[in-house]
Amino acid sequence: MKITQYSLKHCPVCNEMKPELRKLKKAGIKVDIIDCEKQTSKCKGIQAAPTLILKKGGKSRKIVGFATADEIKKKFERL
Repeated sequence: MKITQYSLKHCPVCNEMKPELRKLKKAGIKVDIIDCEKQTSKCKGIQAAPTLILKKGGKSRKIVGFATADEIKKKFERL
């Protein structure tokens, strides 16, 4: 299981997500954070921040906006 968060440094919602992502890391889920201000080439197609891409096996799901660690875990369960 892996999460990629596409974020902006000065985005309040992106910063609110940090504690939730730390909880997921502690639960053993790999979390990558892409800063769309610095890594613009990796953010093509991303229209809002934060955007999370959840990957489990060959399946993926997108979440746009704030989500708690529990909500994200439930999305993983449905993949």
